[in-house]
Amino acid sequence: HKPHHTLPLAGPVGRSSSQGGQNPHNLTDTLPLAGGSDAVAAGEGKTPNLTLKTPAKIKARLSYKTPKHQQNKDVPNFQYGRINQHKPKSLKTLTDAKKLRDHFLGWQCRLRQHAVRKADGRPSTGMQATLAPANLKKKYGPVNIGLVKKDPTDITAEFQHLVRKTHDPNQRQQAAIKLLSSVYYQYPKEFDDCLTATFAIDSELARQLVKGGECELYFEQHQQQFNLHSRVKSLGEKDAAYQTTYWHNRLFNPVMPAKINVLRFKIDWQASTATPAVT
Repeated sequence: HKPHHTLPLAGPVGRSSSQGGQNPHNLTDTLPLAGGSDAVAAGEGKTPNLTLKTPAKIKARLSYKTPKHQQNKDVPNFQYGRINQHKPKSLKTLTDAKKLRDHFLGWQCRLRQHAVRKADGRPSTGMQATLAPANLKKKYGPVNIGLVKKDPTDITAEFQHLVRKTHDPNQRQQAAIKLLSSVYYQYPKEFDDCLTATFAIDSELARQLVKGGECELYFEQHQQQFNLHSRVKSLGEKDAAYQTTYWHNRLFNPVMPAKINVLRFKIDWQASTATPAVT
């Protein structure tokens, strides 16, 4: 009679249910070695049920992934197609950045629509931003921020008409509120994702913003916050964004000078964030 040999599925050799001890890995049974006799349940002469179960510890080991800080950097990263070419150091994918942009523009349109319908056009705190220029250690604000249509030609002409129609500032403001409270902010996708702001022609802050070239804009209202990273540029008077910003502001500010500085903030949505996060 040949000796009976069995191979445990896991754990130390010789520790199996046939020895009467408790299997430390909760194994149902043991598997006979190739060429040996059938496994026999201890003392009962019956062929055991060879239903196999994978222990939780083994599953954990099989699903284990090496942490990124321990990975070999010389191994090709096939996700990006080239050896040693790893994921770009951006805060978001392009899809996430687009969601953030759309969420911000929708939020701004709702705030502005409420302002012209319920608050006589007075800007709320969420329509203003605190500015942190890259080349300065201070924060400045709040600063009123403007939205510009992707194609502002027609609405700019309408703003000009309302300004020139009367010299009465109250009539101008009421006409502007009537225009803006209808459907102007109804469709956020009609707006460009570059923001504008007006400054005095000799503003030192505007000069420093343009000189530094980059700026963080902080928005906050109703437990919603946005931290937007932007590049700053001064617009010329013939620029369409300059014109629509100027004539829009003239509707609400009768003492605004003829010469002003209009800055454009081009947002880098991949380097910007929202709290709560946009999903």
